[in-house]
Amino acid sequence: MIFLIFIVIALFIIEPRWYNNIYFLAIILLVELLYYTEKIFFNQDFSEQVVNITGYVFVFAFIPLLMATMSVLTYFNSKVLLEKEGRKKSNLFIGLIGVAVNIVLVYYIYSMHPNNGNKYSEAGFFYVFGLFVYFTTMYSATAIYLVLYNWRPIFYKPEYIIILGSGLIGDQVPPLLASRIEKGVQQYKKYKGQPLIITSGGQGSDEKVAESYAMKCYIHEHYPDIPDQAVVMEDQSTTTFENMLFSRKIILERFGAKARGIFVSNNYHILRASYYAKRAKLRANGVGSKTAFYYVPNAFTREFIGLLEMFKWRHIALIILFTIFSILVFRAM
Repeated sequence: MIFLIFIVIALFIIEPRWYNNIYFLAIILLVELLYYTEKIFFNQDFSEQVVNITGYVFVFAFIPLLMATMSVLTYFNSKVLLEKEGRKKSNLFIGLIGVAVNIVLVYYIYSMHPNNGNKYSEAGFFYVFGLFVYFTTMYSATAIYLVLYNWRPIFYKPEYIIILGSGLIGDQVPPLLASRIEKGVQQYKKYKGQPLIITSGGQGSDEKVAESYAMKCYIHEHYPDIPDQAVVMEDQSTTTFENMLFSRKIILERFGAKARGIFVSNNYHILRASYYAKRAKLRANGVGSKTAFYYVPNAFTREFIGLLEMFKWRHIALIILFTIFSILVFRAM
């Protein structure tokens, strides 16, 4: 265990933008879970009575109670989002996660019923529950890693600051994007106005101007002391990867391939953005701006789904291996 923790710390220091770091962290969480499960069920230091009571409480009460609590929290968060952010489909996403958790919970209770002796049903339950454990462990590890990434200090002096766009309301900068700009300006002043600010974002179909233009106007309006030449626009991108890729062209022209910098986005988004920066061959780490707490669970869950899609072949390969293993175990039984 100590060896695994040392590996995660070392890799995090060497290259925090390596997705396998999250796998190592997930293994640590899983090993800890198995360790305490073994303590509850099989440790001979406990009396038989304590083992039985604790085991039954853990299996038949704690797990379903935890799942039920998770679903209630997701419904509550969806309600708050709908009230504060409007009736958008994206604001229902976390609620749909709650529905999925409830389905697993019902299946769990059904499979644990003493009269349910169907071996196919039991095998199906353990397979589904195994997948549930895998994704919840990855979700937890990703959340912990995101917090660590947000806390990681920048030890070098950046030559550029990329502020990532996030959509406009017409031609106006909404609060979410304003928080990114404010953080970018804060970083600019932290390094005494020496980094180049790159506002990155093209024009969407429902936007009157390019995001980068609106962001530059916002900076000049609220921070007139920042000179015009300190801010350049990248106005062609429509995705986070394009933000990084097209900004890189400006960086290569100004500073060359060895330049180091930072990019700014909301705290829930910088982890996934860091992987895009790595793919675009940018030597840049992220700095996160604050996000309203009620918005984070929904936004982070969507980010987690985005990461699953981004590294889908790794997850598919592991699921295939788990499926083969489950079939072999079932046949042996």
